[in-house]
Amino acid sequence: MAHEKNHDYHILPPSTWPLLSSIAGCVMLVGGVFWMHDVTPFVFLGGLVAVLYCMFGWWSEVVAESHVGDHTNVVRIGLRYGFILFIMSEVMFFVAWFWTFFKEALYPMDEFPGSTYVQPDIIPVDAFHLPLMVLYDPDPSVPLSSIPKGVHAEDLFAAVPSLALYMQTHGPLDRLHAHFS
Repeated sequence: MAHEKNHDYHILPPSTWPLLSSIAGCVMLVGGVFWMHDVTPFVFLGGLVAVLYCMFGWWSEVVAESHVGDHTNVVRIGLRYGFILFIMSEVMFFVAWFWTFFKEALYPMDEFPGSTYVQPDIIPVDAFHLPLMVLYDPDPSVPLSSIPKGVHAEDLFAAVPSLALYMQTHGPLDRLHAHFS
């Protein structure tokens, strides 16, 4: 009774194929990088074989589940809709990808005024010559305001490290190194 199926959906058992497929994909990626840097092509080929093995194993499990009878009409419709949405997303990706080339071919953007990139005048700040006060400015009001009303004296020790850091960073030694003070 407890193992009877009272619904039309297929609850999948745990599978190792997603983990093995991701490891195989990472091996193939690292192998591609090795191959492009003239180290060795064999890591890529091993990853490719592992990815193809995972694809065959995973899809053979799906086909075996369908022959057992786990794929009811609701599951088949879900698989069909998922596949249709996947194909539609790929089509829309390539439409968007190639539309940029068609648009650039029909209407080149370098002919229009104001379409060129103008680099803004940004003056970088030399962080090595800033005073410590600017780089790290702890605010002692935050821990003091977070202490609730009716607090005991020992609870005020929670703010002591922040107050000590505040006094250190806002002390007189920091003002000596500031060139704008």
